[in-house]
Formats: sequence, C-alpha cells, structure tokens
Amino acid sequence: MQWGSLTLGAVRLDAPSLSPTAGGTGVLHPVELGRAAAMPEGPERDRFLAGRTAIRRFAADLLGAEPAALGLDYACANCGRCGPIDHGRPGYRSPAGGTTARLSLSRSGPWCVVVGTTDPAIRAVGVDLEDVGGVGFAGFDDVALTPAERSSLRRIGEPEAQRMRARLWARKEAFLKVTGAGLFREPSDVDASGGSLEGIEWVDDDPAPLTLPPELVLAVAVARVR
Repeated sequence: MQWGSLTLGAVRLDAPSLSPTAGGTGVLHPVELGRAAAMPEGPERDRFLAGRTAIRRFAADLLGAEPAALGLDYACANCGRCGPIDHGRPGYRSPAGGTTARLSLSRSGPWCVVVGTTDPAIRAVGVDLEDVGGVGFAGFDDVALTPAERSSLRRIGEPEAQRMRARLWARKEAFLKVTGAGLFREPSDVDASGGSLEGIEWVDDDPAPLTLPPELVLAVAVARVR
C-alpha cells in the first residue's frame, strides 16, 4: 500500500513463511541472530525473528535486492551508534550503490506493520500499531496523555474516547520512533492532538486496506529533510 513516497505492508508473524523452523531466518545477519540468541526460547523470540525477517524482506523489495544481501544500517540516537547494530531505528543498505531504506516496524499480537521509503527527501519514518482494547487501563491517561488531550477525551465520551485514546498513543509512539528518543521522553509531554509536532508530521492510516483487524489503529510519522 502506498502513502505518498512511503510503502506500507502488514503480515502475520505466525505465518509459516516466517517461522524459524521453516528456514525463514536464513536471510538474517549474524548481529540479528545474535540478539535473538540472547533471548529465552519461546514465543517472544520467535516473534522477534519473524519481525526481523519480515522487515528485511520488505526492505529487499524496496531496494530491488535479495534479502540476505542487504547490509544493516540501524541507527541509535541514545547510544550514538549506527551500522551493523541490533537495535535502534531500522535501516537496510543495498549491496549495489549503497542506497538505504529508511524503515519502521510495529507489532501488536500476531500482527506486524512495516513502513519504508528510499525517498532522499525523507530523513526518518515511524509507525505504530495499537489495539484499542490495550489502552484503557486505570492510570493510563495520567501517564500517557497531556492535560489538553485528557480534557478532549472527556468531552468525547466513551466508547469513542477509547479509540481516540489508542490513536493518540499510536501517534506518540510513531513520533518517538522518528526522534529516536523512544520512551526516554515522557509521552505525557508529547502533544499528539494536531497533525505535526517539532517538524514531524503524522497521519492516522486505515488498517482495512492492509487486512488488519478493525480493533487495531495505525499511525505513521515522517521527518523530512530540511
């Protein structure tokens, strides 16, 4: 699916083609496999491996290359490292010409969404996928939302407020992925009620064209080169 110069895709992480036992991890870099090896065996490690396989295949389609041939080009704003590292903002580099695909991935349950671009006018992208039922617990608003956002939700009322709550959280997560700050920055300081913040734009996307369940919401954030 296209949104301007961005490409979006969705897969189920439990798809047979992504299963470690089906050989899906054969395209991964030793750094990626090393991070997985440090995790306890079980569903979380399997989902991590499936996610890395999915995003690598997605990047290969963008770059017109074989998945196993891509070089790692991750970047971490917090530790100041980039290149073949196992964390941070994901990127993969083409073996021919060094073009980098700027990417972001988000998981919710068995679902995984990936967004990416090779547009040189876009510096970074972020995506977040949230289950509407996962954000209504006691105390969430105080920790995650600004006072203005909380006030706005009170005017909407339930159940509409619950879906907007999930949308606001998805926008914040997508924004924080673009900045590289992650949850080192307080989400309650990020005002996601508008269409942009600090030069970073975001949009709520419709999950239906990606065949995602209706209880999920999706937000994409973009930082353009200035």
